[in-house]
Amino acid sequence: MSNNRGIVELTDNPIQTEFIYKEKVGDYLLVCKPLNMDSVILLDAELSSIYDLCNGFNDIKTIIAITKVDRERMMSIITALWDTNYLQIKGKASDSDSDLIHSVPSNIDAWFHITNSCNLDCPYCYINKTKGSMTWDITKQA
Repeated sequence: MSNNRGIVELTDNPIQTEFIYKEKVGDYLLVCKPLNMDSVILLDAELSSIYDLCNGFNDIKTIIAITKVDRERMMSIITALWDTNYLQIKGKASDSDSDLIHSVPSNIDAWFHITNSCNLDCPYCYINKTKGSMTWDITKQA
C-alpha cells in the first residue's frame, strides 16, 4: 500500500470509518470497531458531537464553525481519530492504515454482559452497577 499520508487540512472532509459500533453509555459515546477490536474509545459530549459531524460532507473548517472548538484543538482531535482509524480522509492514508484493517476477519469476538454486579469501584468504569442479571430468555435471544 502506498503511503500518501499528508497532514490534516481545514479543507479535508473526514468521514467515520465503516463498520463502527456506537452505543450511548451514560454521558459518553462508546465507539469500537467490531471487525478489528484493537481499540475501544469513550467520547464525551464535545467529542461525540465532533465525531457525528464527520460525515464526509462537512469539511474541518465547517466543523470548527459549528462546534466553536479552536482550530488547534480540532486538528488534534481529527488527527487522533484519523490515526486510530475511526475516521477516514479521502485520498489520505493514516500511519496505522494496513490491509488488515480492510480485510474480512475469520472470526468475530462477542462479549455477553450477563450481570452488572461487580465488587470493584473503579472511578473510570462506565458500567452502571446493579444487582440485576440477564434473564435466561434474554440470553437465548442473544
